[in-house]
Amino acid sequence: MMNVPTLNRIQRDDPILTHLLMCEPPTTVSRQGSHFGTAYIDNDSIRLKSICDSIGKNSHLEDICFDTPNGLCDAVAKSEIFEGLKHNNSINSLGLSRCYLASEGVAHEVLKAYEENYKHLVKFAIWRCAIRNGGIRSLASTLSRCIRLTEISLSSCHITDSMVEDIVQAVRGHAELKTLVLRDNDIRKGGCEWLSILLQDPKCNLVNLDLHNNM
Repeated sequence: MMNVPTLNRIQRDDPILTHLLMCEPPTTVSRQGSHFGTAYIDNDSIRLKSICDSIGKNSHLEDICFDTPNGLCDAVAKSEIFEGLKHNNSINSLGLSRCYLASEGVAHEVLKAYEENYKHLVKFAIWRCAIRNGGIRSLASTLSRCIRLTEISLSSCHITDSMVEDIVQAVRGHAELKTLVLRDNDIRKGGCEWLSILLQDPKCNLVNLDLHNNM
């Protein structure tokens, strides 16, 4: 099922539409205002590709978030479906919510697209995502390319000490990074030691490191 009015707004490059939520129905995420749009997606690869292609031609979208808790799209997720994301020049904020982050699937393909189209991203967030089967490598690979990021939020994803090592290695040298949120994870002493290494890096300009509610 596709939210046709939102798709039409994307296709005609509506200047008021700046924030887009792509989600599987039903969703508990609520966004209000004419600058917000919701596109409901499922396992129809043709329609999913259509909206991604339209996003690629859009010049007013600034924020996009994928919310796929049921994994309906994961079965059809292939790189060619998300090709349009590589051609968008206006989106500067990317979010993944309640996704399965592995070596395949929607989250993996979205990250791959922004590993190539990285120059415009300044904000990146994942929330309540299950990271498994190579997912941390996909995440780290994309983070390492996104050198203009000022804010990274990775919360409620059961991130462990070994994952923190991958994250730190990915963002070392990102001089524009000011905020790193790692709250509500499983980070212990080992992860904190890696974060200490990051903070001691001469190129590190972090001013906000959030580690609330870790083990």
